[in-house]
Amino acid sequence: TAGSHGRLLTASALALVSVAMMALSRVYEHRFIGQGTDELRRVVAAGLLVLALASTLALALPAPGQRSPILVGVPLAGVAVLANHLAARLALGRLRRRGRCLQRVVAVGLERSVAELIQSSRREPSRGFVVVAACVGRSRGDDIDGVPVLGGPDQVPIAVVRSNADTVALTAWSDVSQEELRRLSWDIEGSGVELLVAPRLGGVTAPRIHLRTIGGLPLLRVEEPEFSGVRRLGKSVIDYGLEALLLLMASPALAVVA
Repeated sequence: TAGSHGRLLTASALALVSVAMMALSRVYEHRFIGQGTDELRRVVAAGLLVLALASTLALALPAPGQRSPILVGVPLAGVAVLANHLAARLALGRLRRRGRCLQRVVAVGLERSVAELIQSSRREPSRGFVVVAACVGRSRGDDIDGVPVLGGPDQVPIAVVRSNADTVALTAWSDVSQEELRRLSWDIEGSGVELLVAPRLGGVTAPRIHLRTIGGLPLLRVEEPEFSGVRRLGKSVIDYGLEALLLLMASPALAVVA
């Protein structure tokens, strides 16, 4: 019938719009997949945009009978997409613990900091990193915890090729200067190799860290810990608001289950 044909076209259009919103929100980028809360936060943001567009479309439709499938189907689809990403993340974690789907890392820095990176990657394989080579300026042996040392920091591009690595990690404690780091980023530019730089601090939440640049030198500004007044109110509003939004999106599925 014409009504079912129209609903099929509307559903297809919304599916294409959803995929486009996910792509615009950079959900599918490699650096966000399975890493922290960024992936899920971007999925929720894209879902809210699609829900807003769908609600506007439903109000603009002349036939009231076509509004209910949109207003009910889009939240259900959003919950299904979020659940799919969570399930995919669990599956990815299992694969990583079995030694698959891992980023091969060349660690650069002082011997002690490289050893810490190797040990932490082995403790948490679900993070997706495995150190396959090291570039240390002053090494006391040919390997660090079983990882071969393939020269100093100036040999990183060669070490990447020899170890078939796809990531270079500059550890927190390193004798690599800013100029050497800049030159390293130029050397691996266009090769598809990811460059990671570890800050020399830990146990600090992301909102307290801000990037400042002085004379071309990037600096991390760490704010004093504060959890009162406006900050506490803002966090409560965000927490309860997100919980209410997720419950609203899941309410059709909960109603069906009930």
